Amino acid sequence: MKSKIVFFSESNIRGKVPRDFENARTEFGWSIMLDADWCPLNEPPSQKYNLGVVIIPKNNPNVDITRLREFCDKIAVMQEGPHWYYQDYSVEKQIHYINCLREADWVYCHNMSDIRYYRGLGCKDVRVMRSMMIPEGLDCQDGSLYKEGTLLGGNLVSWYGGKDRYLVA
Repeated sequence: MKSKIVFFSESNIRGKVPRDFENARTEFGWSIMLDADWCPLNEPPSQKYNLGVVIIPKNNPNVDITRLREFCDKIAVMQEGPHWYYQDYSVEKQIHYINCLREADWVYCHNMSDIRYYRGLGCKDVRVMRSMMIPEGLDCQDGSLYKEGTLLGGNLVSWYGGKDRYLVA
């Protein structure tokens, strides 16, 4: 039997995301590959799921994991940005964020090196779910595999390390 999976985020997307979605960054790429649905965090899903993958919004981390459990057998939190970005929150929001991680059945992080960090926060089960990009949404004028140039990811805020990438490029 195929698992039913839903991704929860602050986006207003509901339902499936197509392969040629123009913003198929990591979480959208994974939802496409898993044939998962999307649901806004502030709206209840219309059905029950085996797994809910929660992307805690950077600018509004007030997620209610307990409420999402009403719709999902298991809840996973997917890392969004570097593991330390939540430390710029107020103390109250930092504690809430860590409690969300601990309440989840597991945390998906992007790198093996982040596993120890999340376990140190009290997360019992931490799994690697690497960054992924679906190529269909990219605007590639030239069909060759090899190109000259530099790809910059993220913008110039601390949680993306955009300034570092810019300086290296």
